[in-house]
Amino acid sequence: MVPSYRLFHRLFLLIAVLTVGVLSLHSKETDTDWLMRSRAYGHQATVYRQADAEWRQVRKNIKPDVPKFVERALEQAAAGSVYVGIHRSIIRTSKRRMGLPRVRVFGPKELYFYHVIEPTHDLGKDMELFDGTVATVLWKHVASPPSFHLLNVDVIKKSDNVKWGLQKLNVIFRHH
Repeated sequence: MVPSYRLFHRLFLLIAVLTVGVLSLHSKETDTDWLMRSRAYGHQATVYRQADAEWRQVRKNIKPDVPKFVERALEQAAAGSVYVGIHRSIIRTSKRRMGLPRVRVFGPKELYFYHVIEPTHDLGKDMELFDGTVATVLWKHVASPPSFHLLNVDVIKKSDNVKWGLQKLNVIFRHH
C-alpha cells in the first residue's frame, strides 16, 4: 500500500500540472514575445537612465477600452517607433548527407517594435492618461502573411528629458 503522503503528493502534482496546462492554453504570448517585451523594458530603462530619470511602471499590461484602439495606435506607430528586435524560427532542419552541412528552413520574419503614446495625443486623452504618464505599446509584425499583433500596453512614469529615438515605421522595416 502507498503511504497517504505519497498519494497526496502525486494528486497535488497531477492537479498542478493540469492547471498549468490549462492556463498555458489561454496564454497567447510565446517565449520570443516574452523575450522581446523584456528587451523593450530594458531599452526603456536605459533611455530613462541616460536622461537621469527613474523608469517606473504605473500600470502593467492594460487592455485599453478605447474604440478602434488597435487601428489608431498602429497609425500613430507609423509616425514614430523604436526597434526592439527580429526573430525567425527554424521550421525544420534537413538531414546531413555526404558530409554536407544541414540546411535550416526558417519561418517568416517577426519584427518587434514599440511606440509611445503621450497624454496630449488624442489617443492618450481617450485612454485617460493623466499628466506625468505615457503609454508604451509593443507590437509584433509577421512578414508572411503580413500582419500586426498588439502584444502589450503599459503605462509608465513620464520624464521630459527622455529622448526615445523614434523612427518612422517604414524606416525600421527598411533597415531590418
